[in-house]
Amino acid sequence: LIMTVYHHRERWYAEHRAEDVALICAILREHRPPIIVELGTYLGGLAAAFADTAREGGGQVHTFDIARQFPSDLLEAFPNLSFHEESVLVENPLAIDLVSTPGAFLYCDNGEKERELACYAPHLAAGNIIGCHDWQTQVRPEFADPLLESLGYVPYRRPEFEAMANPVSYPISMTRLWRRERAA
Repeated sequence: LIMTVYHHRERWYAEHRAEDVALICAILREHRPPIIVELGTYLGGLAAAFADTAREGGGQVHTFDIARQFPSDLLEAFPNLSFHEESVLVENPLAIDLVSTPGAFLYCDNGEKERELACYAPHLAAGNIIGCHDWQTQVRPEFADPLLESLGYVPYRRPEFEAMANPVSYPISMTRLWRRERAA
């Protein structure tokens, strides 16, 4: 589950499957969000992948985490990346401001993803995309899908994520995205 993200001679680690990250980054290249917000930095690998991808379209990445040591070399490698040592388990004004930007992309991967979805999903603009990791382990479909549907979201490219499951080694893809079609 640990994926290594390389940039020149530096490397950072993310607890994501490479296939999931590749699809997320392909979606980011298509949409070219001006702002990407990651809740939960952990080892910095996903922030590095997001920053590398966003740089192509001039996008900025903001990653939030309170419980981790942030790899400072990440900021040197990616000038379009900002680290915020702040809690996001209650509504964070900076995070809300960032995710409400038209075209923004929000990825929930902190310790309490259902709480993050409930806190931040109401603030995204129509057309924005929200995603989460740990689907069916820390994010229950019976919680997330009804909540997001009530806020005007629809599952986004779900069949592509579901198709990456491997019945033997990886029974589900742990990433899900939704696109906000209308503000509630």
